[in-house]
Amino acid sequence: CADCARRIETNPLRVLDCKVPRCKTLNEVAPGLELCASCQTHFETVRRTLDSLSIPVVINAKLVRGLDYYSRTVFEIVPASGQGKTQGTVCAGGRYDKLVEHLGGPATPAVGWALGEERVAAWLVEDIGQLSPGDVERLGSPEITLFIGILTPEAIAAAMATAIVLRRSGVTTSVSFDAAKPDKLLRQAIRLGARYLALIGPDELASGQVTLKDLETREQRVMPLNGDALAESLGLSQPPDMSAILER
Repeated sequence: CADCARRIETNPLRVLDCKVPRCKTLNEVAPGLELCASCQTHFETVRRTLDSLSIPVVINAKLVRGLDYYSRTVFEIVPASGQGKTQGTVCAGGRYDKLVEHLGGPATPAVGWALGEERVAAWLVEDIGQLSPGDVERLGSPEITLFIGILTPEAIAAAMATAIVLRRSGVTTSVSFDAAKPDKLLRQAIRLGARYLALIGPDELASGQVTLKDLETREQRVMPLNGDALAESLGLSQPPDMSAILER
């Protein structure tokens, strides 16, 4: 179609999103995409991280976002089977690492998404009932209790897996997504107002232990690299009581 003839020059991936019947038929028999080495490594890292968080993934090689500035991974989030039965996609987005630079700014890696507020609200009501202000307060404070910094890119999966366990236990946790030196990560934790800091690097991955530092008292302890153990150390070994919410 005319749109595809134009897009094939400006953004070939958009051709995969064409709704014209003839183009859809051609797309069904089109060859798959081959990733360059850098993009393949990036994609595998994303997959490993999602797997470590037990987040189910369906690969759709022809998933396309409707804007030209996306790069690398794009995604859609939908309720798992049996949840949010009346809802479709509740969140969708992707990376656009070159957008800021195209607009005249510095090279800035970026990711963004659009969230359907009405769909998310309906999903929550359908699955667990309407949340009252008191329920929201019981789910935790926005203040960051623990900041997990990574010293090497290989540590991101362990950091994310640890963080999700901590969050389920009621520990408000933030994770750095870029590997950095300890001093920089310490400054980042202080800037975020975190009470505790844990750094994960090659030594921590090898030993299965992490040093938990109290940024107020400057005391530090060596702990198992385990979300449950860290939550217990922070006095939050049990998740917030959701029974009252779920029973309504």
